[in-house]
Amino acid sequence: TCSKIGWEEPSVLVSLCRLFSSLGIPSSLLVFAIFFTAVSSSLKDSRDVPAKQEWGNALVMGLNSLKKYTPARPGDRTIIDALRPFCESISQEGTTLEQAVDAAKEGAKSTRYMPAVLGRAAYVTIPSDLENLPPDPGAWGVVAILEGLRNGLHG
Repeated sequence: TCSKIGWEEPSVLVSLCRLFSSLGIPSSLLVFAIFFTAVSSSLKDSRDVPAKQEWGNALVMGLNSLKKYTPARPGDRTIIDALRPFCESISQEGTTLEQAVDAAKEGAKSTRYMPAVLGRAAYVTIPSDLENLPPDPGAWGVVAILEGLRNGLHG
């Protein structure tokens, strides 16, 4: 059940959506607003406490909804590079929240050697030595949010 991963209130997603969309300019916040809106819409017809699989399916639906509103795709050095592995991992049977957060972290790490295609990072000069290029800040932001969620749920 959902209580195993601790996400018992889909209405928290509506609150997150309102918060992110009210904060303004950064495009990553708008991406989160779109994502959480789609996730909460997907869960609105589920029972009071959605099962883990319902959460997983809703997260994948949220990820898929982003394709309508942003050109960002995996490999573009954006938040999608961390969000996609998380959503796909958590939707798989038997995957724990910890494993899904680890998948997001690996996705964020993979952005280190990617050229930026979209967002502010696309305007930054890339050092000739890619070893000195940090991972995408937005992707790391996703990991920070997910780690905070995990730590909050697991105490």
